[in-house]
Amino acid sequence: MTGGSRGIGAEIVRQLAADGADVAFTFRAGHAEAEAVAGEVRALGRCRAAPLYSGSKALLEQVTRVAARELAPRRITVNAVAPGTSTTGRLAGLTGERRAQLGASFALGRVGEPADTAAVVAFLVSARAGFITGQVVCNNGGQYDPAGRAG
Repeated sequence: MTGGSRGIGAEIVRQLAADGADVAFTFRAGHAEAEAVAGEVRALGRCRAAPLYSGSKALLEQVTRVAARELAPRRITVNAVAPGTSTTGRLAGLTGERRAQLGASFALGRVGEPADTAAVVAFLVSARAGFITGQVVCNNGGQYDPAGRAG
């Protein structure tokens, strides 16, 4: 389950639906955007919108680990993705100069794109990742924390 009204969440929902998955997604704000994404997914013959909002990241990490153990006997994998800053929301309209400035705080030298995270999620739900479970994948391009260390 993911937020799906905009940015990374919307891209994940679109990617999974395009890959043939049935997807449930949440949203906190942006009802019109969520409806638009749901419409796109329905047009592909997939997705339900659910008015839920996920808890804190720490809770999500713990739920990921517990669910992975509980569902492993059924051969169901459970993983989470923790994306870094990306060009979504208030950063969607970055100028080239601002994008370069912000990109300097990433080890890979650029700001993340929603498609970067959608690709990780698509991999994790594929058969190729069938032995990965209970993990939180940090997908942040080596984004530095405020103290200047790689995160």
